[in-house]
Amino acid sequence: MSSTPRDWDPEAEASVLGSILLDPPCLAEVSLILKSWDFYSPANRGVFDVFVDMEARGVALDSVTLHSELDRRSLLEKVGGADFIADLLELVPSPANAEHYARIVKDHARRRRYKELLAETAKNLDSSPTGEVSDNLLERIKRLEERDASGELYDSPVSRLAETHVEWLWNGYIPAGMFSLVIGDGGLGKGTVLVDIAARVSNGSPMPDGGSARPAGPVLWLTAEDDPHSIVKPRLMAAGADLDLVRIVRERDGDGSERELVLDVRGVERLAELVERRAARLVVVDPIGAYLPPTIDEHRDADLRRVLGPLSRMCERTGCSVVGIKHLNKNAGASGTNRISGSVGWGNAARSVLAVGLDPDDIAEDPRAKRRVLAVVKLNVGVPACSQAFRLASEPGDANGPAHVAWLGPSELAAGRLLCGQLNEEEHEERDAAIEFLRERLAEGAEVPSAAVLSEARKRGLSHRTLTRARKACGVKAKKTQDGWVLHLPKP
Repeated sequence: MSSTPRDWDPEAEASVLGSILLDPPCLAEVSLILKSWDFYSPANRGVFDVFVDMEARGVALDSVTLHSELDRRSLLEKVGGADFIADLLELVPSPANAEHYARIVKDHARRRRYKELLAETAKNLDSSPTGEVSDNLLERIKRLEERDASGELYDSPVSRLAETHVEWLWNGYIPAGMFSLVIGDGGLGKGTVLVDIAARVSNGSPMPDGGSARPAGPVLWLTAEDDPHSIVKPRLMAAGADLDLVRIVRERDGDGSERELVLDVRGVERLAELVERRAARLVVVDPIGAYLPPTIDEHRDADLRRVLGPLSRMCERTGCSVVGIKHLNKNAGASGTNRISGSVGWGNAARSVLAVGLDPDDIAEDPRAKRRVLAVVKLNVGVPACSQAFRLASEPGDANGPAHVAWLGPSELAAGRLLCGQLNEEEHEERDAAIEFLRERLAEGAEVPSAAVLSEARKRGLSHRTLTRARKACGVKAKKTQDGWVLHLPKP
């Protein structure tokens, strides 16, 4: 039984190709659904192969380059000439529906294969035992399903790939056109840090490490927890943001009611349209877990990839940085991205992961006065920059006003130690005892040999690690003399 024209949808096949021609980035999504053998028309099959090859070689895809490529391969007249390309552009209803068209084509392809398979099986029933026919049918179906799942293998020489360079929103911390995360426990300043960065993007100020300023650009802010009126706006004002360039994103229903955007495939596409319309350079999603579709279990890697895959491709397509905020899990013994709550897929998908936490060496009792640190946990696309220390501050005379970030400069605290959690009660007592010992031993400007200090500390049961923490906490300095290294307290 051969396939007939009723076994395919010419409009759907043409709409898939036309969508790719009008919006080349959608080829990535379409390729996850369709392979060239899914097209019934040989002409359409050949054009799809050309699309895939041009994309693999980094060749810009439009009607002119397609015409040239088909002509070079002596395929132009076989597919219908220049009129065929023009028809593709005119017939597609909307490139935004490319995945829908692709699924229609895929469904017809499966129907054709199953019809042919069943026709062959019917013929074999006349000459073979039913058990053998049944086993053969099941095996053939299995192979068909495996073929659909495995996809098509092709290669392309690296020399033919277009070379690109990583651009940065903040050099060494947040790459442009990629998905990043800021992680940390609640209430330590993750959102306030991102307010500071968003303000700098909006007003064109240099980044906190003093890097060169870039032109001001729009920022889109999605917040599911902090009230835009009483929290987000006052913080942005305190940070000096250009409030006209920072925009709060909400979804409005037909009756005028508002709700959070859902980052399913359609939601990501709508966000991409807004990013392109506003020419946004940064999107902040706080917290990103609140924007997942209800069908997604963030503890399952496969589920998470269905959201983060399209979101990452949106970043790449638009050049916009998307930074999501995530909390830590309770496993203080875990390291790196394993501290992120939910699936390991969060850390795998993010090209950069930054952590915010309290500096365990700071002995300040006032929570607001405590030194905090922003550290790079992971960076896939460059050399990680050094950690940056900061405190949360408010305007003089307005202790209850909105907090803003007061940057203190580079910190030696690495991300690993920042994520280990704060000192427990016993460790606090040991460190406080070591601080008291150092202040007594180095009182009145005394300069004491470091070996003598360490020896006496050991006699008091103080470990080298605890003494090191105490030295950092109370600012002990080391100086080399003719007789060796000595320790002293800085002059008040």
